[in-house]
Amino acid sequence: WDLISSNLPENGPVYAIAEDHVESKLLFAGTEFGVFYSLNGGDKWAQLKKGIPTIAVKDIAIQKRENDLILGTFGRSFYILDDYSPLREMVQNPNLVEKEGHIFKIKKDFLYMETRWGPGSQGSSFYAAKNPDFGATFTYFLKDTIRSMQDMRKKKEKELIGKGKPVYYPGWEQLAKEDSEQKPHLMFVIRDNAGEVVRTLHGKATGGVHRITWDLRFPAYWPLKAKVKEEDQASTPALPGEYNVTLYKNVNGEITRITGPEKFMVESLGLGTLPAEDKAALVKFQRQLAGLRRVVIGSIESVKSTQKNMTGLKLAIKNSSANIEKMLNEARRIELELSDIQKALTGNSTISKRSEPVPTSISSRLGIIVSDQWRSTSAPTTTQVESYMVAADQFRPVLAKLQKLLDTDIPNLHKMMEASEAPWTPWRIPDWKE
Repeated sequence: WDLISSNLPENGPVYAIAEDHVESKLLFAGTEFGVFYSLNGGDKWAQLKKGIPTIAVKDIAIQKRENDLILGTFGRSFYILDDYSPLREMVQNPNLVEKEGHIFKIKKDFLYMETRWGPGSQGSSFYAAKNPDFGATFTYFLKDTIRSMQDMRKKKEKELIGKGKPVYYPGWEQLAKEDSEQKPHLMFVIRDNAGEVVRTLHGKATGGVHRITWDLRFPAYWPLKAKVKEEDQASTPALPGEYNVTLYKNVNGEITRITGPEKFMVESLGLGTLPAEDKAALVKFQRQLAGLRRVVIGSIESVKSTQKNMTGLKLAIKNSSANIEKMLNEARRIELELSDIQKALTGNSTISKRSEPVPTSISSRLGIIVSDQWRSTSAPTTTQVESYMVAADQFRPVLAKLQKLLDTDIPNLHKMMEASEAPWTPWRIPDWKE
């Protein structure tokens, strides 16, 4: 018999112990103060902390097919660690912790349309736990936290203080560099079998073992806000097949590869009632649809922002030194054309707000197709394809008209305003003649 308690908490008992079904050196111990794991048969233990409170773990079970660790606690329910196989990989390859970074082997992932539902009004009579994150989960290791210049300076200052040595205030040049530095972060670049980039995910450059999940979708096509969750930046589903992911670090704009590519497979779950026979054709249509939708939404937002600035622009014209009437007439013409473009893109609000039927707008036509195709594994219907073609045909002349306004007409009006010494307006660079 060998004593393997090692550095486990001395003032609390061990209630349960489990051995990995592949690597005997990988052990799990449920104690009074949480769950611990060992990569070397009990010579040294480390605590699994993230997502689980410090509570008595009374029982441990291993789900062998999925490599899940299931814990039964004292009064705090059950906990499941999904796919602990990266710990097994650390046993099999102990030197990987000396590498700068590492992506662990990625499980085969299944593509399907996730259904979101809840207990409704059943209250506590219906139990529902959170599912694992949908998609391809990348478990990765980063040896050290990538620190910013300010963090490195403060760390050095702390070391000097500990040694009793003087610490000097940084100069203006150093502080300016720190203020303008980009925050270090990680980039997970996902490519398909042809080498095309499908998606790029971003993560914090914090040392240790972490996870990030790709939801098996292309990037979003709608305008995004500065602070938006990674999972809300997705568009249509990707194609089943072979992919790979490469880990990079971005330090003050300099991008360097850390590790990868690591291959993984995505398969269709095949539970659709009418699955598309040609999945590549389905994805191609969805990407075309997303591409048109992106440009239409961008055009709508361009019209809105331009219309919003027209009031201030006309006020500036009225305070010009010359050509006021000519510039006001041109501004009015631009306003009316913007209104016509807005009607074509989003519909005639003059009629619709009075509860009368109006012709289907370009945006509405695309929205109907998108709502049908967003979570679909079925081939597009003939109606959807034809409706897409109608929307594309209607949009081409509208886009050309908008581009002429934004690229030619408004800049020409800005030149007239500048020549007339009009007060500044957005999107116009002042000209100074000494």
